[in-house]
Amino acid sequence: MTTYNILLSFNNNYTQHACVLLASVFENNKCHSFHIHIIHRGLSEKNCKIINDFCATYNARVSFYYIDIKDYYFPNLGSHYISVDTYLRLFIADYLDNSIDRILYLDVDMIVNGDLSELLNTDIGNVVLAAIEDAPVAERFVRLRLESKLGYFNAGMLVVNLKYWREKQVLLKFFDYVKSNTERLRCHDQDV
Repeated sequence: MTTYNILLSFNNNYTQHACVLLASVFENNKCHSFHIHIIHRGLSEKNCKIINDFCATYNARVSFYYIDIKDYYFPNLGSHYISVDTYLRLFIADYLDNSIDRILYLDVDMIVNGDLSELLNTDIGNVVLAAIEDAPVAERFVRLRLESKLGYFNAGMLVVNLKYWREKQVLLKFFDYVKSNTERLRCHDQDV
């Protein structure tokens, strides 16, 4: 049986949401095996135990990765409801084992209502990720200085090609973009 890798990123305030998402994954994919990877900046021992115990009831493996971000700058967070935790997914290739070539990232405010195997087995070729295109709002393209033909995607569900991410040093490119475009970033990691 193939084991699928799923990545989540959340803080202590979203443990319940993460469990609901995971229940929807497990209940709709009973014939699959999962390794859940959780990146965080300090989940409590209590919440790690809750996640571990919950996943164990479905025979899913769980790994936790503490992400140290003290040396990085994340702009425009002061008056926004989004926390710095939203940027953690940018670090995934530096923390996950190199044997993991692809992973499905899911925001914890989602529900999975079907079999994920088709999505998880989709050939994304030699690109960094596959995502769903977000609404083509002209303001975004102007603000970010992007050609509209490049599109703009929703960062809440991503099939990530970690091998490509590592080879092309995507994390460095992300932070070069952040430094050069601080005033343009309103949707945080999604703009990056």
